[in-house]
Parts: sequence; structure tokens; C-alpha cells
Amino acid sequence: MQLSFTLLVLALVTFVSANTWVTYQYQYGQERCLVCAKIPLDGLPLGIEAPPFEYDLDHDQAEFEKYEGHCSVYRLVRDLHRIWLENGYGDMIKYFHSCEPQYYSVCTDPGVWDVLPASSDAVVHPNPLGHSTIARLQTWIERCDQEHEGCHGERFPVLPTRILDLGDPGSTSNVKLIETNGQRGQYIALSHCWGASNSFLTTRDTIQSRKSGFLPDKAPATFRDAIMLARCLRIRYLWVDSLCIIQGDTEDWNVESSRMGDVYRNVYLMVAAANAADDAEGFLKLRPKIQCSMKVVAPTGQIAKVYLRPQKHGFDDNDLPLDSRGWTLQETYLSRRQLKFMDNKILWNCQSTQWDESERDDFEKRYRRGTWRSVTELSPGKKTHYANSYQSWYNMIQDFATRKFSVQTDRLPSLSGLAAMVAAQKNERYCAGLWWEDIGYSICWTTDNDSSFRPDFYIAPSWSWESVMGSAIFPPTGHSRSFLAPQPLDSVAFHDYQAILRRSNQYGEIECAWLELEAPLAPLFKATNEGKGNYQGVNRREYFSIVNTISEELLEVEFDFREEPVNDLSALFMMHVTGRTESRRNIVKHRTHGVRLSGLILRPAHNQEKTSGQYKLPKGVGLYQRVGFFYLATSGAKEKVLEMAPITKVVFKKTRKKKN
Repeated sequence: MQLSFTLLVLALVTFVSANTWVTYQYQYGQERCLVCAKIPLDGLPLGIEAPPFEYDLDHDQAEFEKYEGHCSVYRLVRDLHRIWLENGYGDMIKYFHSCEPQYYSVCTDPGVWDVLPASSDAVVHPNPLGHSTIARLQTWIERCDQEHEGCHGERFPVLPTRILDLGDPGSTSNVKLIETNGQRGQYIALSHCWGASNSFLTTRDTIQSRKSGFLPDKAPATFRDAIMLARCLRIRYLWVDSLCIIQGDTEDWNVESSRMGDVYRNVYLMVAAANAADDAEGFLKLRPKIQCSMKVVAPTGQIAKVYLRPQKHGFDDNDLPLDSRGWTLQETYLSRRQLKFMDNKILWNCQSTQWDESERDDFEKRYRRGTWRSVTELSPGKKTHYANSYQSWYNMIQDFATRKFSVQTDRLPSLSGLAAMVAAQKNERYCAGLWWEDIGYSICWTTDNDSSFRPDFYIAPSWSWESVMGSAIFPPTGHSRSFLAPQPLDSVAFHDYQAILRRSNQYGEIECAWLELEAPLAPLFKATNEGKGNYQGVNRREYFSIVNTISEELLEVEFDFREEPVNDLSALFMMHVTGRTESRRNIVKHRTHGVRLSGLILRPAHNQEKTSGQYKLPKGVGLYQRVGFFYLATSGAKEKVLEMAPITKVVFKKTRKKKN
């Protein structure tokens, strides 16, 4: 059978950057397949539109099968011939790129996926609000509504206290801020970076004008984009924190910040402006244009659209502005589904799956990926491959701790929605970023003091990772090749935790807090072997010995901050790790890794702190603050070391007034 295809090839304009045009040229002399050889791209600048090109193929099946190269364009055309005209099937698993020397990624419209079983990238059209893009977003929403039971909340939840009313579908009228008074409905919430241009806010002075209505053109670009998107998706209500919470009003902030967990949990769809560092930027940015579009037409009438995209337009999602902000982590975990807008594509994330605009939608069925971040994953007791059921919480905190805040005291409030959800699910007791039921592990965090610093204001007690601005690293909860999982010492006992709240939100800001426990405690003195104190110029590691001992085993100390004074320190022993045993041919062989002990480095609290606050210090109990963490590797039994550290009842407390 003879094959007659029509290839219509159109090279489209691609603007790379301001005042910059880039030219791709083929290296002549290298052989290309008979499809790519006809595509008019030789020496064509990406900013110049090529004339429409029509090419008739008239080759039999045998000549198609002679091709031994790896060009995916040719193989895609060959597979279409087999399927359409020979009632056969394609044999490709994935279509990758065109011929050398200039590789182009091969992508298709969704309609081709029903014809070709092989996987190809999906075309990303330049306009993020174009008809084809919106149609695909609506398909994602409909599929999730119909197929994903775990993504469904209440269909028409109670709306937040205030919300933006965008009017009827298709409306172009003013946007009004309304008081909902228990009204129900579906709404979109915007996750965004405020940036420096946050002058368009709702305050006591502007709230009446917001209620009277404003034209979208008067709002910053990110807000305009969110309004346009919501209207395209036919969602009437939009929640934006800076417009729906009265800024500068402490009373309103206290009430509404405590309700944010419900706002994000009940949202119909979260829209994440991930590619905008400032509200003035907007997130509906034009994406790179396609280099070539190709229409494959069979003599029997079937049509397939194929596109070539320069591979230089990679879709890297690292270092997105939104992912560096502290508040946005809670928004991600609490929302059941999210549209994430990037410069080059849109991502869908929900409780059941992930879809990527640059990939075919059944990719997740072929190459299963983990579902999106979910508050249910943070709940202790959920079965995981980790030895400790709180590991997902620790992983989340390690991400959160390095994020940025415009207001340092927002750190606890920005986790309060997540903390409230987890506490409600398992009746857990929350302790300034830690959980009482697992405090033996979670109190043993460390940090990188090269990047960590003390906050300007009191945020949390010294035993909480929240007291440090910077990284938080928790002890491993599983076995390693050489050691078993760390375990709290049997002699450690936690007695009580108390906190004085600064606001009404019980998971938010605290004025001060205490933690009472018993554990082995030993005073320290600086080791004379100074040579071990520095590692590659890092001066945060120091070595100490236990007072009144002749042991050569030294404690390796990592201070929470640089330039910590080394006097008047004590070691509070908290955890131990033992070497693993292995069994070979029914012979149990003990590894000789000894025992590792670890714990907290303490310093007595200042005298003025002993009388401040409402906590009455028991007689004979020492008041301390945490200043670091230590490790001690010993070849002997841990009991020998712990004999030098009598069990002592201690109370942690740290308050600090605002700097002048």
C-alpha cells in the first residue's frame, strides 16, 4: 500500500529574552531522516517566521521499515502509518527528539494520545489562558471531581469571613469584597508572594472602598491574573489573604489567622503563583513559543498535530519564589488540590495524583509518582516505611525551617493550621513546633549554625527548633548500615510542658514556655586537644570532657549559633545508638561499632529569668536553656559513661524581650 501524507510545517516566532535573538543552525553534511530533512529550519533564526510548508510523502511501508535511525519524528510518522493504514500498531515506548545535529523535543496535542500508545511530551501553548490550556485545566478538575474520592471536601462549604465576589460567570464588572455571614459556595484561594509592592491591601481605611468594588485593572498583576483565571474556570469567589484579612488590625488578624486552616482545607482549588516573586509581576506569563508545528494528514482523513520544541527550554521547577516563603508551605499541605503556575508550564497536584502540562495525562499511570503533600501524611500513626511515625512531620519541618518570613514572629502562626489539623486527628499535644508524644526524639534537633541566627524577637523556647532562624535537622529514625535506630535513654523522663500564649490561637504565638524533665546531666570543661575543634574551617564544632573524669573520650559539640561562650556548660544525655549485629550462616556476628550517646548542651538560665513569668520553679530544680547538641562515641558500655552523669531534674525556660 502506498502512503500519502501531507505535512504542514510552520516555524513560529520564539522570543528568547529582551533584545536577544538566538539562531540555531544545522551542521550540514550530517544525514537526517527524510522527514526532518524537509523541515525548513536550516539557518533560521528563532525570531523569524518560516513560510507554511506542504510536503507530500509517497513511500511504501517497506521504505519506512528500512530506516534504522533513532529520530522520533520519523518513527512517530511511521507508527501513524501502521495504525491508520495498516491496522497495525506502533512499537515505540517513548518519542524523544528529532534528528541530530539539532535535537528538538517531540510533543503532541492530547488528541494524539488516543491513537499512539507510546508516550510523548504534551505541547505547552504560549498563552496560559488560551482555549486549549483552559480546556485541559477543566479536564483535570472534572477528572478529579469524578474519580478522586480522597480529594473531595464539602461540596459547598461555609465561605471565609470575607471573600472577593467576582460576579456571574463571564462577568467583567467590578470585584467586590463581601462579608459572607455564613454563606456557602465554592472558592479559589491564591497562594502568592506579596513582595515589596504590597500597597493594594484591605485596611480599616480602605475596607469600604473594597466593598464598593474595584476594577481588576486597578489591582496588582498577580491579583488581576487570579481574577481572570477564576472567571475562565467559572468560579465566582476568590480568597486573597491581603484583601480578605484587615491588615494592621491586630484583633482581626488574631481571629482570621486562627481560621486559615479551614480556609485552605475547604478551598475548591488553590492557585499557586509560584513564578512570581512580587504581586506586581503576575503569574500568567507567556510561555516559550513552539519552534515548529506539524500537521500529519492521512489519505483516509485522520489528522495528528505534532510539535517540535527546542530542548533548551527545560522545565526546571527549582528555586521558585513561592517555595521559599514560610506561609506558603501550610497552604500547600492543607489544600486538597492545587494548580501551580510556573514560567514554562502548569502543574496539577491533588491527594490522588499529579499532572504535568508538559506530559501526557496518563504518565502517572505508567510511571507512578507519589501523591502531593497532604496533611494526612503528617498524622502520626500513619503506616510508612519509616521506623518513626512522625518522620513526615520532621521532613516537612526541615523544609519549613529554611523558608523566609517578612515578620519573624509569624513562624508559629504560619504552622498553626497544620498543627491544629494533626492535633485534631490524633488528639496530640502540641509543644511549640514539637509533639509531646514524641518529644524524646524531636527535642534532639540540630542546626547548621553557618546559616542560622538568633531572631530579633522571642519566638519559642530554646529547646524548640523554632527558636533558631535557619535549618532544622532531626535525628534519623531508621536503621543505618552500621547502627540501629536511635533510642531515648530509659532514664529520661518528661514530666510537664506549659506555655503562655500571646494570642488566642492555641497553636500560634507564645509569650514563654517551660519544659520539665529528668535525665543524666554532667558538667563539662573545654578539652585541651584544640586540633579537633575545626573541620575545614568550620568553627562551630568544639570538644569537651566531662568534669572530674580522666576519660579520653570527648564530646563533640555543635553549638546552635556561632560564637557561643564555652563556659558553664553541661551535657544532658538523651539518646543512644548501638551497633548492628549481622547473621551469616546461622552465626551471629557483632559489629564493633560500640555505642553513640547524644544529647543537649545546656547553660544555666540568667537570674532574671528565674523570677519572670508564672511558672513556679520546684525547689532544687535547675533552670536551663539549650545552646547546642553533642555526640559521644564510646567503645565501652554506655552505663560506664552515664555513671558520670547523675539523673537530674531540669526545667528549660527561655524568654527574651524585644530588642531596643
